[in-house]
Amino acid sequence: MRLLNRYVAMQVAGSTLVVLSILVGLDALSAVIDEFQSLKANYTASKALLYVAASLPGRVVELSPVAVLIGVLVALGQLASSSELIVIRGAGLSQRHIFVCVIKPVLVFAGVMLIVGELVVPKTELFAETERALASSENGASIGRSGVWNREGQHFIHFNAVQAGGVIYGVTLFTFDATWRLQESMVARRASYTGSGWLLEQVKRTQVNSWGTAASEHTTLLWETDLTPDLLAMEAIPPDRLSINSLLTYSQHLRQQGLEYADFEVAAWRKLTQPVAMIVLVLLAMGFIFGPLRDGTLGLRVFIGTLVGLVFKISQDMVASITLVYGFEPWAAVAMPLLVGLLAGLVLLGRSR
Repeated sequence: MRLLNRYVAMQVAGSTLVVLSILVGLDALSAVIDEFQSLKANYTASKALLYVAASLPGRVVELSPVAVLIGVLVALGQLASSSELIVIRGAGLSQRHIFVCVIKPVLVFAGVMLIVGELVVPKTELFAETERALASSENGASIGRSGVWNREGQHFIHFNAVQAGGVIYGVTLFTFDATWRLQESMVARRASYTGSGWLLEQVKRTQVNSWGTAASEHTTLLWETDLTPDLLAMEAIPPDRLSINSLLTYSQHLRQQGLEYADFEVAAWRKLTQPVAMIVLVLLAMGFIFGPLRDGTLGLRVFIGTLVGLVFKISQDMVASITLVYGFEPWAAVAMPLLVGLLAGLVLLGRSR
């Protein structure tokens, strides 16, 4: 019995890793093609390849649930096609026992993806985005494609790139009074964090008074603020590439500033429930194998797995958007697709008995 358990687990693990490698490879190839269309004098092909390589950990974590679904479909499908699944069930393994055999490597895989997503992805993603922004610029004041906005009280700051060491580039700062009238604006080539604020460099400052405006230039100028490099880095990275702790920290910061924070809470709930999502997808895969796809071909199983994975991902995005628009709790936006998938998997397994 132990040998059968190990055999099923190894088949699932091997298929999942192969599928994940293929999916990540295709996604990376698509990203390389996109980046090559944005090449400039400073943003060379080698730097574009570096950007894609640095973003690979994030792509691996993002594609892991779909890889689990297709991997389980392929592994169990091959066992079914070779009649090994019939032999395994004849040896005394019920659907429940097979599910346990399948879920063990999946949970290990989910744990590894959780660790990678928490410890590796935020750092590599920040490095990738910063290097691309710096390489895409021709001068320090116009770094990046669009940049990032942030707010602290009456101050609005825009920057184009942030480095992990506490340096931001392409800084624009607007300060308003209590009635939201512009008081001053500052444009700086870069800024360095000092512990109590940011030291702006090569600053062009414009002050607005009742009689007009006054322009001045400064080599350096200190801007005292509670905004830290970590907070700004969180804004520069897509929410789904941040760690759970960073998502919760930044959502709290946005809440204190009276800004929209639900996207970050939804991303945090998605990361927390990713192992649950993988379990749901395993149930769906087993429901298909023991049901409609029992006699299907490998190509059909891969197609169905890809289709179901895409539908699951799109439904997560759509339900999250709809839920946020109507003001429902972020956890509900994440839980709804999981519950629907769980019910569908249980129904498919129930019909196959």
